[in-house]
Amino acid sequence: MRNVLIIFTILATAMMVGCAKEENKTATFESTGMIMGSDKGACPCCGGWILEIDNDSNLYRIEELPDGSGIELNEVSHSVQFNWSINRVCGSIIYLDIEEIELY
Repeated sequence: MRNVLIIFTILATAMMVGCAKEENKTATFESTGMIMGSDKGACPCCGGWILEIDNDSNLYRIEELPDGSGIELNEVSHSVQFNWSINRVCGSIIYLDIEEIELY
């Protein structure tokens, strides 16, 4: 009987530790913002999709999202959280590469 209790305790502890590890796998994102829709401007730096980053007044554009993001670039606004890096700068518009993204 004592062996059954010890085995049960070990299994219960292992399950709790396993669940805690799953919670820690949640991605951490550096920014939140909104994909507003396509940039229909007719300027040399226009094009792509307009991305507003919360608490930032710069103009950002993205050209694509990572494979498997599950987010479609269309004319519907999407609140998102994401990790990014600068791809290039054209005038006052900054093009970003989105490394990870999910709906927010």
